[in-house]
Order: sequence, then C-alpha cells, then structure tokens
Amino acid sequence: LIKLARRDARVRIIHRPVTEKDVAKADLVIEDSNDKKIAKKLRKWCRHHKVPLNAMDKEQFCDIYYMSFLVRKPMVIAIGSGGDAPALSVVLKRWMDERLSGGWATAATLLAEVRRQHQPGLPRIKLLRQLARDPSMLKYIELNDKRGMQGLIRHAVNRM
Repeated sequence: LIKLARRDARVRIIHRPVTEKDVAKADLVIEDSNDKKIAKKLRKWCRHHKVPLNAMDKEQFCDIYYMSFLVRKPMVIAIGSGGDAPALSVVLKRWMDERLSGGWATAATLLAEVRRQHQPGLPRIKLLRQLARDPSMLKYIELNDKRGMQGLIRHAVNRM
C-alpha cells in the first residue's frame, strides 16, 4: 500500500487513528488493524457514510473482497473465497497458472474476432456457444492449436 501511495496521489496513508471525518471523505476504506473493535467502529461509520469497507481477515465486516486474478489476455479469471480463505485463493491461482494452456488466450482472441464479425442476435449466440462447447475446441485449447481452432471456426461459420 505504501508503494501505491507513492505512485498514486489519490492514495493517502494516515499515520494516526482514523476518524469518522476520514471515512466520510473516503471512496473506499481498507481496515487491517487486527482489532475487531476498530473494525466494528469503521463498519458503523462506513455504513453511515455509504463507503465500502474491506476489513482484512474480518469478512463479517466486508462490503468488498479482493480477488486473485489470473490474466490470459483477453481472458481474466478471478478467484476468491469470500474472505474466508484468501491464502487458498492464491494457491489456486498459482496452480491454475502452471496448468492452463496458452490456448485459452488464443481461443478467446479468435472467438472475440468471430463475435465482432457477426451481427448481434440469436444466430451469433448459438454459433459462439456451439464453438465454445465443442469437444474439439477443448482439445485445441489444451494443445494451443491455433490452426485447429481456426478450422473448427471456419467449418461452423460455413454451416450457418
């Protein structure tokens, strides 16, 4: 957070006890005090001033939760535990990162092109669903076989 504050003028770190005035001016409050009394007080102030609160390791006070993101542009996979097991979310992200083929990004890019090339409506929806659910597509994704994906797409578009 300190590094972010140095890079972003919108982030302020206050080195004193927080006040209700601070909360009233905030867009978001992140609480990490290890003190449930403070978290409870912040929860009350945040509700009163309609400011979202993230209370670290105190999910009962949270309005928002952090997600662990795995990016395979253009795909973004968000993993969360609702505040109950954030360490497990990080482990799952690492596990997926090691195992997910780059084919997911390839497929997402190709299907995005198909989506842009066809008019909105039921035929486009059916085409994209058919392609995404085709068992061959998953095989091509696992192998990151762009040519295979392109052939499957051409065949499906020609059958429209």
